[in-house]
Amino acid sequence: MEGDQPACKVTVACNNDVNPLIEAGDTRFLEFPRSLMRNLVGEHGFSCHVKVGSKSIVFDTGGVKKTFLNNIQAVEPDYETISSIVLSHGHHDHVGGLVTFLALLKDKIGELPAITCHPAALAKRYSYDPKGGIQLPLDPNDVLPLVRRGTLKEHAGANEATLERLGARVEASPEPVVLHEDGALGISIKATGEIPRIHETEFFPKNYLIEQDGRFVKDMFPDDQALVVERRGAFSALFLGCCHAGIENTVACARTLVKAPIRIIAGGFHMTGAGTGAIERKHAFLEALAKEGEGSPGPERLVLRPTHCSGERFYLHLKTKGSDSLDVDRLPAGTRFLI
Repeated sequence: MEGDQPACKVTVACNNDVNPLIEAGDTRFLEFPRSLMRNLVGEHGFSCHVKVGSKSIVFDTGGVKKTFLNNIQAVEPDYETISSIVLSHGHHDHVGGLVTFLALLKDKIGELPAITCHPAALAKRYSYDPKGGIQLPLDPNDVLPLVRRGTLKEHAGANEATLERLGARVEASPEPVVLHEDGALGISIKATGEIPRIHETEFFPKNYLIEQDGRFVKDMFPDDQALVVERRGAFSALFLGCCHAGIENTVACARTLVKAPIRIIAGGFHMTGAGTGAIERKHAFLEALAKEGEGSPGPERLVLRPTHCSGERFYLHLKTKGSDSLDVDRLPAGTRFLI
């Protein structure tokens, strides 16, 4: 890989923080374009922009529409390059800018890119007060009175009716999706689809409801998916929205879609509020993953950029207790991965 030009660039368009003064370590695989980063705004939302040749993909659309529109225009002012918008899941901090962005694209270029997501990303969702004494499953007729009493709180996500009015083409499937392949550059980009829960994992939070088959049931986040970018014969990079399925399950799923070892993992690990035992288990798993990929033609260490919903305790644990096999650091908006 040494001396090669990157075939794919993945830029963090939205994230919790900005820091145009952060410095790169291994500059073969990471860069921090300061002129771009100075123009970005931080927020508790997530989005990545993936660029391959003349095509680009947007992964999630942040949580605040003004923030996302400001940042995505700074990252990719040429909207015609965007071939697909991928949603990691339907929570508001990942789809907040979607409708406004689609309206802007329709006005600017007419034709809208496809929206790739799991069917459950479009479902209605609520959180509830565990002390409210609600009985599950919940009949839809009982929802409004509980909202009025403050027992339920609606979480605005991707509204299917609104997307239809805009003329958006929604490609909803629980299966993996090949988003783009460039044989000349050796790049493949895939959405994992629904991630099988084959390993035990901690579900945070535990007080969400989702509409399924006409009733509201406990939300196990079936729509959670990740984005995986593979450079043929070299390495793969895994980008997480919130990783509700757990990092063990997400990596296991991604491995079925790529041949090159995973050497970059960036995004939300959803470890906010996790206990010491859970943090230590994730750490041990990542250390083992790092060892497996040693010697591959990619980053010498496993590049980890836990952010968004990962939690400060989880980040600091990896940063201070991780071995030399791990490269752990912050992920300010504007950070660019070179693949």
